[in-house]
Amino acid sequence: MSSVTTTTGLISGLDTGAIIDALVNAERAPVRRLESRKTNYESQQAAFDSLQSILLTMSTAVESLGNNAVYNTFKGTIPENAGFSVTASSSSTPGDYTFQSIRTAASHAAISSGFASTSQLVGEGTFVIGTGGEIDRELTLNELNGGAGVRAGTIGLTDRSGVTAEVDLSKAYTVQDVLSAINDASTSITATTSGGQIVLTDTSGGAGSLSVADRSGGKAAVDLGILGSTTGDTLTGSEVYAATENLTLGQLDDGNGLYAAAGDDLRITARDGTNIDVDLSTALTVGEVVEAINDDAENGGKVTASISDGRIVLSDSTGGVGDLSASNLGTADVVDALGIDSTVSADTLTGGRLLAGINSVLLRNLNAGAGVTAGTISLTDRAGNTAAIDLSAAESLDEVLSAINAAETAGSVKLNLVAEVDDAGTGITIRDTSGSTVSNLVISDTSGTLAADLGLTIDAAETSISSGNLDRQYVGKATSLDDYAPDGGRVSAGSFVITDSSGATATISVTSGDETIGQIIDRINTASVGVTASLNDTGDGLKLEDTAGGTGDFTITETNGGSTAADLRIRGTAEDIGGTLTFEGRKAIVVDTDETDTLESLVTKINAASGGATASIVDDGSQFSPFRLSLSSTVSGANGRFFIDDGGLGLNVTTTSEGTDALLRLGGSSGPLITSSTNTFNDLPGGIDVTVSQPTDNPATVSITADPGAIKGAIEQIVSSYNGFIDGYGELTRFDPETNSRGILSGSNTALRIRSRMDSLFARTFGDSTDSIRSFASIGLTIGANGKLAFDSERFDEANAADPDAVREFLDGTDGFADVGEELLDGLTDPFTGLFQIEGRTLTTNIESLTNRIDELDVRLDLRRERLVAQFAAMEASISSITSQQQALAGLANLQFGQSSG
Repeated sequence: MSSVTTTTGLISGLDTGAIIDALVNAERAPVRRLESRKTNYESQQAAFDSLQSILLTMSTAVESLGNNAVYNTFKGTIPENAGFSVTASSSSTPGDYTFQSIRTAASHAAISSGFASTSQLVGEGTFVIGTGGEIDRELTLNELNGGAGVRAGTIGLTDRSGVTAEVDLSKAYTVQDVLSAINDASTSITATTSGGQIVLTDTSGGAGSLSVADRSGGKAAVDLGILGSTTGDTLTGSEVYAATENLTLGQLDDGNGLYAAAGDDLRITARDGTNIDVDLSTALTVGEVVEAINDDAENGGKVTASISDGRIVLSDSTGGVGDLSASNLGTADVVDALGIDSTVSADTLTGGRLLAGINSVLLRNLNAGAGVTAGTISLTDRAGNTAAIDLSAAESLDEVLSAINAAETAGSVKLNLVAEVDDAGTGITIRDTSGSTVSNLVISDTSGTLAADLGLTIDAAETSISSGNLDRQYVGKATSLDDYAPDGGRVSAGSFVITDSSGATATISVTSGDETIGQIIDRINTASVGVTASLNDTGDGLKLEDTAGGTGDFTITETNGGSTAADLRIRGTAEDIGGTLTFEGRKAIVVDTDETDTLESLVTKINAASGGATASIVDDGSQFSPFRLSLSSTVSGANGRFFIDDGGLGLNVTTTSEGTDALLRLGGSSGPLITSSTNTFNDLPGGIDVTVSQPTDNPATVSITADPGAIKGAIEQIVSSYNGFIDGYGELTRFDPETNSRGILSGSNTALRIRSRMDSLFARTFGDSTDSIRSFASIGLTIGANGKLAFDSERFDEANAADPDAVREFLDGTDGFADVGEELLDGLTDPFTGLFQIEGRTLTTNIESLTNRIDELDVRLDLRRERLVAQFAAMEASISSITSQQQALAGLANLQFGQSSG
């Protein structure tokens, strides 16, 4: 429709625009009637949409009552000060469950000595933050007694002077916890370990008996192998840690495990030359390895495998005269872990120890797996006492330490030497305690290279010598990818591109199905690039060396913005190490500092390394040297522990918080302990999760019960939606006879049909006549005089408590409320066939029809306006012409009059 115009005739002086508008508007009355009808239809459509929106919300709630999850919701009730909270799920099982919070998790942290300013120089050196490789590995009690563990309890100690003490071991999780508890007791008894045994030594000087007993019916002393008494100063327990057929392959090689590749992994060559190739891919325990060897089709009884004294023994019965040997096949790494990497010209091949001593490591895993060459070493303390100790048969580091600590001269004089693990836990320190200066401290090899391999050779006027980091190998080919990333998580699935120095490239993919570092190594080594992958020379990661001999860079880049290479610590450009372009993918953070580096730049370099720890500077507020280097693990719990080797920078970093896992006891006071690197324990008995918040002295019982909250929540939503519908319907269909005002849907048959259907839903009964619950009133749902629903929550609780199955049958049974309600609401709200949709389509058709008719009439009116404008313009032109003629005639008349008068 054209807009209103305002035009005044220049000749006539008439407001022609107003006249035209009036004429057109008079003719527009039919259009206004059509627009009014269209507006009414649009208002009806909006009204139906508002009602449908309410019922869609109600439909969602009704549908939820047909969902099993609503009826399988549980809650946990716990006493105050339990020290933990619980979360139940749909898979939880009602019942009472007992737990005890023993310890919360802690992240590892350390701090340095003070600096005068953040710009103070730190000096030139190599700063290392190591995240593994300890040589005093903590052994859990669960690993003792062939995996049977140790039952919790209290033990009684009596030293030889008669002093007694009771030691509560109910919260002990590791062997070290046990040793510390005994050593902290009030008796003069010292607990140590030797091999797989716990050794108690009396230092009281008394003449009585040293004894250990279980208290209150417990079995801790029995399980620890120390129950009993002796009249001597030493009580040596029975062996509680030894390799058995139940030893898992993951426990082998100080936890490095056994790497079995695809196909056959182990070749045993019998003395008659027969090769027996064995597939170990399905073996999980040492016992299953023995079975796989003995049952191999190529064996036929020629070589028998067995376990004896913590070792695998191969016995040849072929009668051959050749060598008996064992070797790896393909890329497998099994013979080292099994201790049988050897060749003998005999009928029996006795393997090495499968396990180190308690809290110790195997010598073969030191020096990044290169091990040591055992032999005899010579010791001389500062007092001049000399001893030679034969360590040629030593296989575990604790054997070396024990031998040094027990060393005596030929005249049975004990040397004044103490050998122990250093503070970092990664090396050995030997201290002279004589206080004498008669002799140098001398340690040397007389056969083998054990002292040199351990970094302990010395001939100097010193009181101690430290080995430094012995580089225990803790990353092997069987190392899992699950917690290998710097943040303690899994190595990301993805791919990276290797470009060797000649420019050749290969894309290496890591999938979610990959499990070990060995798989990554094998994949790189079979790629078409001049690169060799292996375990590194420090025992803590990968090493990739360029063998292409080109002149370009050796690089590794991520694809698609991934982090796979970074998680493996091999992203970037390789360095030239000894003339070879090399990636040293160490798990440790290694930072090289130069003479210009400050405390602030050291922090920057540590954080740029993106390892398992972050660095910051803290101001302790002291007057002198207040600035300290603060280090915090990025990984929670025990796996986040780290050690510091400051490379002689003298930062004096000390641990302020040791990374520990949370501990939770399952069951009563004698139940087993489990750990979590966070404070949350998932999937516990009863299908619940427990989060510990503080340690407690006593167990607490959790009651898991069905939680009707979800059912009630759905019913409350239904009530709210239905009542909202009643309110909306009432407003939209109202009629006031006094004012003759009415709602937009007043008189609508469709609205009436919708209301009628909704009323019928709550007026009916459900189920059979034999059902105990058939009406809504039985579960607390009633309809008031105003037509609205009311829900009595307490009445529902009573009905549900009395017969929850009947409540569910009423709501969720066949032809129950949910079934009927869903069908009814679908009939109203279905986007294709619902009553709202049908009415909406009718209204839309009417609106579109009216719109088209209005547009047609507007076009006609626009033409009418144009004609009127033209007609009035013509009129003005005519008037103008007439006026001009009149003026011309008047002029002629005046002219004639003037001539005649003249």
